[in-house]
Amino acid sequence: MGKRPGQHRDPNGSTKNQKTRGGLDIPILDTTAQKAAAHSGSTNEITLADEAFDLERFERYVYSRYKPDIETAFGMLVAMLRQMQLSRGDVPQGILCSRISQTLPEMERVSVLWTRISTAILTLFLNPAFEALNADGFCQLLTLKPQLITVFQSSVINNADACIEAFNLTTDSEAFSVPIDDLYKVLLLYSLDSRYEPKLIYGFASQDRAAVIDACIALCSSIFCGTELAYRRRNEMLRYLCEQLPSNQLSERSLMNATASVYMHCSYASIPDKHAIKGLLHQQWRRLLAEHGIRDLCEAREVQKASAPGSISDEPTPKPTVLILHEWLRSGCAMHRCYAKWIAALREQFHTVGMGLKEATAMDPEAIALFDHYVPLPEGVSCIDQVRAVHNWCRQHRPAIVYYPSIGMGTHTVAAASIRLAPLQVMTAGHPATTAGSAVNHLVLPDDFELDAQLLTEKLLVIPRDCVAWTSPFRDESRIPAHAQDPAGRWKHPHTTQVIISASPMKLGYPFLCFISELNKVLHGKVFWHFFLADSRGALHLEIRHCIHSLLGDTCKVYPHLNYGDYVQALRVGDVFLSPFPFGNANTYFDYAHAQIMGACMRGNELQSAGDAPFLERLGFPKELITSNEAEYGQVAERLIADPAWRLKLHEQIYGEGAESHIAFTQGDPSLFANALHGLYLQSSGHAA
Repeated sequence: MGKRPGQHRDPNGSTKNQKTRGGLDIPILDTTAQKAAAHSGSTNEITLADEAFDLERFERYVYSRYKPDIETAFGMLVAMLRQMQLSRGDVPQGILCSRISQTLPEMERVSVLWTRISTAILTLFLNPAFEALNADGFCQLLTLKPQLITVFQSSVINNADACIEAFNLTTDSEAFSVPIDDLYKVLLLYSLDSRYEPKLIYGFASQDRAAVIDACIALCSSIFCGTELAYRRRNEMLRYLCEQLPSNQLSERSLMNATASVYMHCSYASIPDKHAIKGLLHQQWRRLLAEHGIRDLCEAREVQKASAPGSISDEPTPKPTVLILHEWLRSGCAMHRCYAKWIAALREQFHTVGMGLKEATAMDPEAIALFDHYVPLPEGVSCIDQVRAVHNWCRQHRPAIVYYPSIGMGTHTVAAASIRLAPLQVMTAGHPATTAGSAVNHLVLPDDFELDAQLLTEKLLVIPRDCVAWTSPFRDESRIPAHAQDPAGRWKHPHTTQVIISASPMKLGYPFLCFISELNKVLHGKVFWHFFLADSRGALHLEIRHCIHSLLGDTCKVYPHLNYGDYVQALRVGDVFLSPFPFGNANTYFDYAHAQIMGACMRGNELQSAGDAPFLERLGFPKELITSNEAEYGQVAERLIADPAWRLKLHEQIYGEGAESHIAFTQGDPSLFANALHGLYLQSSGHAA
């Protein structure tokens, strides 16, 4: 679950309140007060000041010609960007700064803050004494490139083109020539919203091809691509990488970077072959793992000959073993909500062993209790060593099945799913996208998902739709929001329809935002938009907010990350929801059902857009609200917004008195999933089903 804006969690899990500006989760700490506290001997305040990003100190250092000062500035920059990386745009420990006018509105103060930081960063890069960006310094900062670009885009500067142009040795702004010493700086500063096309950095391949590929990987890792330029160029760079990777083996560090970001984020692109890069990354992992002696434990032909395996116990067991290699599974998160009951149901017919990272963000005791046995992966080691631990365990215990609830949100799962660890390897759609690889046999889906199976590299294992059995996020039933008894009365703005869009920043791509912008023009004065953004904080939130307001003006409100309880209550403002595309919603529909909001979606033929229709159908939504193309979606959305009488009729039909539509997600039979996997095991091991 999230935490309340303005509340920051320490390593031990407790929280402390800090003042924020504009709801952006960035405490702007007055340096005068901090220094006074330091002189008074307040050790708590001294610690906070030491951990915070001291903007004025950073500004002094970047203007220095003294090399140790420049190196200190570089270290401060890296530390701040790492905070942003770990907290999705936030600087949890705050930013020390006293010279910002308190007469400015809050949002303007925050914008000035990031503009000053951006200007100082550009000054650092242009400082002749800045020599930290050798190959090692480049690699160190490359993993933080998305955060670096976000800093610029959250300010009035928007991009670093002016700095890039300063490195050009020619007078022709279109014919770039950059000294090798400045090459890494240009690659780090180039953004998808630059006025220069990507061919600018492709042209540097003759000087350092590996660095160019790494820069493209970092650019394709962008969390938010809300402009036409950024969205189009990411599509182009995915294809460029697919051209380069077959003949260029990535370093372990580069492969880690690609797996941690591009593997997942390519799913939010719109080109037909967007998943092709994943197959190439799996091939790269196979080669790298083989160099470390980690290879397939069995061939695919052994699937028909595999005998019942042993378990992790010394005692013989009649049950075959299934290894569940997970990514996020902490109670309360979306993965736990969707798959906890399925995992628990496996224990009836299998000996279940959970394996994954046991860090606080990934697991907790409630999630660990789902398994018969739990084996934490080693932490603080390389991904190769983590896969080696999985490989060694599988070689010793010979599981019948390796089950991945999701693949794409964790580096260790992508790497492990590149090789065969068991006769049967299956996945569910925790991250709804194909692996585009060859090691996973089956994708398990309910039978009401309609999609083009030719777009998958896995075989479909279809199970009855009644299998859906989510875990309610409401631990205390008394916290469930009260249902609207009078929808017509609750719509307090009868002439302005309140439209909800709830999504992660990755789903707000340019095509969808452009679609919303066109609707806003048609319905001007009749609609107000509410964007609820998961994991949107700090500079990232400011960047997204700038982009959305540039399209919709003052007809919208863009919310930063809210904790789940506050978010569900805030949804009550909505009359209508619209689902994003080409990557749709999933467990968000549970939230909409509780808030009793009407809405529509656009069905697609890929996995990431095939779930909207069956989820809405389970809620009893009529087929006219489930559209098949953008034009049809626009017409339905326009009518939902502009025709309150039609909306009220639909609302009464779906959410009538006594309706409990949300139980469509929680009352299914999870044993149907367990039965399907057990039947697959019996078939593959030569037993009669």
